[in-house]
Amino acid sequence: LRPQKNADKLSLVEVHVFGEGEIPSWVQRWQPQHEKADLLLISAHPDDELLFMGGTIPYYAGERKMAVQVAYLAPSTPYRKLELLDGLWLCGVKNYPEIGNFPDHFAASIRSMYQKDGWSEKAVLEYVTWLYRRYQPDVVLTHDVSGEYGHGAHRVASDIAQKAIAKAADEGYRVWNFEERPLWQVKKLYLHLYEQGALRMDWRVPLEAFGGKTAFDMAEAAFQCHVSQLDTEYKVEDFGPYDNSKFGLAFSTVGEDESKNDFFENMAK
Repeated sequence: LRPQKNADKLSLVEVHVFGEGEIPSWVQRWQPQHEKADLLLISAHPDDELLFMGGTIPYYAGERKMAVQVAYLAPSTPYRKLELLDGLWLCGVKNYPEIGNFPDHFAASIRSMYQKDGWSEKAVLEYVTWLYRRYQPDVVLTHDVSGEYGHGAHRVASDIAQKAIAKAADEGYRVWNFEERPLWQVKKLYLHLYEQGALRMDWRVPLEAFGGKTAFDMAEAAFQCHVSQLDTEYKVEDFGPYDNSKFGLAFSTVGEDESKNDFFENMAK
């Protein structure tokens, strides 16, 4: 175990020690991050990937066994990192997430968020551009342009996800604070609640990978892993103002969707 880059300490939240014999099935044995992702899901905070992206992870990672790389901007506290790992594992993710290091601030506007400590537009753009080049995702999924309930970090995720598409493919754009990676062209970008190219995902279909439970069931169960958030008003809902089944196609190099029931429509996958 080593501290994160530029950190001067290592936080241990939970430790289990085993003797000889078979390792219990509940022990999470994480694989390295994907070298090449089918889908990159960018979440501002732990639990946003469930609240606002609904059954995306259990469906694509658990049921369809696709390479889903989850990346976070603001990990918040060490115990919330443990919660996010528990939730992802339950949903079928076995490759370790990419956890950013942006401070957990709140701002109601995107301009105010970019003025927060550590949240400069330049810094976030470099990070997300690096994510694109590092994981080479065919499809990217992230937050609502209005930040769902207006959170500035959500707004930033949406804004930068769009801007980084051109930067990731631009040989003149250097990502100074990260290792060099080849240029990459994202093929599709979906945003939560986006009106252009709108589609609605059905998270209520029984899934073989989860014994007949639905992607919505698994998202609800995974949210229960976020114990620190259970006394809040947040709920996993595929209805209402933050309907986690509604998305829109904000960018595509492979044409518009017609069936509008799969993020990988018009793709070889």
